[in-house]
Amino acid sequence: AFKAKDEGVQLAAVKAFVETGDGEAAWKGGLKAALPDAKTEEAKLPEVRAVEACKALRPDGAVATLLALVGKAKDPKVAAAAVQALGGYERSKQRVNILNELVGTLRTARPGTNPTTGQRGNSPRWDAMAPEAVPALNELTGQKVADFDAWLQLYDEKIRGGRSAVAPPTVI
Repeated sequence: AFKAKDEGVQLAAVKAFVETGDGEAAWKGGLKAALPDAKTEEAKLPEVRAVEACKALRPDGAVATLLALVGKAKDPKVAAAAVQALGGYERSKQRVNILNELVGTLRTARPGTNPTTGQRGNSPRWDAMAPEAVPALNELTGQKVADFDAWLQLYDEKIRGGRSAVAPPTVI
């Protein structure tokens, strides 16, 4: 379906993957091929929807690709969608690794502060990812942290203190 050039067909394919509810089957069945390349300057809507679908389906095979998109995607909306998608992996066996990688990448992506003015620099990637960062980190870990600076402080204290910032998974 993703070889089809028609955007409507591609969107229908993403929707069908989500409706299966089977992340691993969807991933192997074509969702993997639907994700944009990190070098893509401007992703097409079906590619962004495919990234978003990973949050609903949580295929373990997608984790490395999603982390790579957070770190390297040229299209800011793809990076933001990948951050949001990774927040959905709260029950994954990889969640501690996801947390470590996500915090490290977000910390690096965040522009520095000008010592004279006290204002942060501009970055379209960070501007797109910032609104997704705290909700994704909170969802991933079960925490309820208010802002990114507080998240960094919590992360640094918990990891350096030898305790996990990741709450046990909630059993439903």
